[in-house]
Amino acid sequence: MEEVKTTDVVQVPKYPLNLRMTFNNLSEIVGREVRWEDITDHNLELLFLRLEEKYRGSTLVTISYMLKNFLKPYEDIIPSKNYRKIFVVNLGTGANNLEYLSRDELHRIYRYTPKNDTERYVRVIFLLMAFTGAKKEDVSGFTIYNINDKAGYLFYTNEKNGIDVSVPLHPLVKGLIAEKAQITNKPSSTAQNKALKNICKEVKIAGNAFDGKERFEKVTFITAQKSFATGLYDQNIKVSDIQDVMGLTSRRITIRYIIGYRMEKNKSFLPTAVRHL
Repeated sequence: MEEVKTTDVVQVPKYPLNLRMTFNNLSEIVGREVRWEDITDHNLELLFLRLEEKYRGSTLVTISYMLKNFLKPYEDIIPSKNYRKIFVVNLGTGANNLEYLSRDELHRIYRYTPKNDTERYVRVIFLLMAFTGAKKEDVSGFTIYNINDKAGYLFYTNEKNGIDVSVPLHPLVKGLIAEKAQITNKPSSTAQNKALKNICKEVKIAGNAFDGKERFEKVTFITAQKSFATGLYDQNIKVSDIQDVMGLTSRRITIRYIIGYRMEKNKSFLPTAVRHL
């Protein structure tokens, strides 16, 4: 292979077109013709997010496969050491990952009157996830003892990775935890998912998703965490702060929860932002 320097412009073949278009997208991200030194984990993460928005299913798999094969001979010179892990396509969750709810939509769910015990449970768990950013497994264990009123924070330990998390207290969280304490029966996962979609339909989560289906059909419990992360990001909260309050282990994972992520924003005041979700 001809000697290549990190400062050299990447010579991309004209064909296949998908590879050429992929590097055009990367060029837009870095703001110039792509050089080997631009092939960083951060830039590739942004590129993959952009590709996820544009392509689906087998097309995204094909593009990811071509890009990884193209970069393989240059592993020794590109800064990215995780490009293979970054370009992993999860066909089972891609559609749902593109959805989140606005502040108005979340508060419509809050004002919704459940028709049965299953809807009551689902409404409380979903809203706690949306106002704390915590995983469903962690939220299910929340009690009033997780709250420090004086400090204005909710404290818990992320069950999956053992990280201690402190989240600024949203005004509705204390009441939701008190509601949860009154619920004794936990519905099955199937019943929960069905009830969540019905609630979203009833409160008129309107519009169509990318595949033409109505948005309420795309809402899952993960949507709550994406709504939390995206709501903070839209208020100019840094990704590193969102990562901390969600108890996540990396920036890359955090960005996957932020819909429409493009670039770092100026830091805003986190407690105020959480209260405005």
